[in-house]
Order: sequence, then C-alpha cells, then structure tokens
Amino acid sequence: MTHNNMEEQFSDIVRDFKLVTKHNGNLIVHLYNDPDAHPSAPQRQEHWREEERIDGGSQGTVWLQTCVRGSRHFTKRAVKKFLVGNRDSRLSYERELVAIVKFSHDRYSRYFVKSLGWYTSSSLLHIAMEYFPAGNLYTYVEEQQGLPEDECWQITSQVLSGIALMHEEGFAHRDLKPQNILIYERPPAQWWIKLADFGLSKNVITDPNNTDYALGTPGYIAPELYDADQRRCSTRDPQKPDIWALGVTALFILTNTVPFSGQDQTTQFAANRFPFPCAPLRSRNNELDSSLAASLDQGSYA
Repeated sequence: MTHNNMEEQFSDIVRDFKLVTKHNGNLIVHLYNDPDAHPSAPQRQEHWREEERIDGGSQGTVWLQTCVRGSRHFTKRAVKKFLVGNRDSRLSYERELVAIVKFSHDRYSRYFVKSLGWYTSSSLLHIAMEYFPAGNLYTYVEEQQGLPEDECWQITSQVLSGIALMHEEGFAHRDLKPQNILIYERPPAQWWIKLADFGLSKNVITDPNNTDYALGTPGYIAPELYDADQRRCSTRDPQKPDIWALGVTALFILTNTVPFSGQDQTTQFAANRFPFPCAPLRSRNNELDSSLAASLDQGSYA
C-alpha cells in the first residue's frame, strides 16, 4: 500500500494531525506554519534526533527522540513505528491513530497520552507522543514488589475514569494492562497516570459488529474472549473486558502477580471449576478480597 492510498482511508481529523516532514541525514525535520506569525514569515522548523529504542512488541516499536532545534513545548518525545505494508500492522496503526487523535484533545489530557502528530518514511508510519521518563506502571510495581492499598486506589480510580471516558465516547481499549499505563507523577508526589497504546482499541459505534477477535494480553484477557462462540456473538459488549482487565490490574498493583496465568485457569474460573486465588491478598483486608473478586466475577458477563 502506498502512503497516498493509506492516507485516503484516514478521516479528515486524523489527516489534520499529519506533520509536514523531511529527512535530513539522521535528523527528522518538521515544518510548521505558526498561526501567530506574519504571512511572509518562513516556516518554523523542528529538528529531532533518534536516540534509542525504549519499547517494542507486536503492535510496533517505540523510540526515544530528542529535539536539537526549534521545539516550543517538548525536548523529548516517544515515537511509535509501524510497518506500512503489513496487514496486521495496518489494523493496529489505524486503530491507534483514530483513538490517540480523539483522546489528544485537551478535555481528555488528564487521563490519556497526548499525540504530537504523525508522519511517514519510506516503509514506516510514525506516531509521535509525549515521553514519560518515569516509565510504565508494570516496571515500577515489579521494582516495588507491589504497592500499598491507598496507592492502588489512587491509580485504579484514574484508570477507571479514563476507561469510563473511552466507553462514553464509544471506544473499548481491549489491551488494558500495567505496561500500557504510563507514569506522569509518582510518590512523593500524588499519583498521576495516563493510558496509552490504542493498537487494539475499537470504536463500537462506527464498527458495531464483533468481526475482529483481538484478545489482548494473556493474564488480562476476560474469559469470554477465549470462547469462539461468544466472540462471534454480535450482542456481546466489547467494552466489558476492559473492566475485567482493570480488576486484574488492581490485583497486580497490590501483589505483583496476576490471578490467572492464561487461558486454562481463566476459563476454569469462569466455569466455577477454579477458585479465585485469594492467597496473595490474605495480608490485606477482607473487603479488598471481595471487591476485587466482584470486578472479576464471571457472572457480570452473562
């Protein structure tokens, strides 16, 4: 697929986020017509240099870039790269662009990573985003071997608010996990996190049919997503698995472990043949056990 054919499939809003870009040796140069500049003024230029790969996976690789000239707001940014010609990659970057452009508006910025625009190179599509030097929640929780209950609720309440906004706007995240929760601020400051990685997200309004069966990440996948018959059911709510994943994420924050290792244990639990593993929570209070179990209750998926 050529870049022109690819871009024709994007909405006007997504195309408006494209950065005018040229490549100068090892530098990425963006050209801007500043709205407050005189009409005869030359275009402002930003020069970015790629530093290192900071993340990667099936949904694309993420690289750190540093601005060496011209930026008015950011000196560093994260850039996610997708192969243009790959079908699976195309589905991922189309979803990601639609969602991240939508939730980059100021009214959503409290809860979501902001896009700084996108551009193309010979065989890649690049999505530029805010950079979070504190990293992701997964790495931090692993280092701390779990967090106190009050910190867990600070984090999960923000995640829930972000997911609620997505659901209100007709989106499902479908890959909620600690690796996709980025740390904006952490103790000794108050917790402030933002949601990222919309490569599996789905707009349930524009695409109401359950015709794609994206599962998410093992350990965070809701039991009905392992059921082929339910995946094909047009009445299944694609947003509900986000709540399951939030419950798993809360347990991970507290205990540095997930309740079910994969498909077998998850489906056994859903069929009432495997108990909820409360052992990691026994050092916490009883209300905590029951509230987490409620969010993971398979009955809510009936």
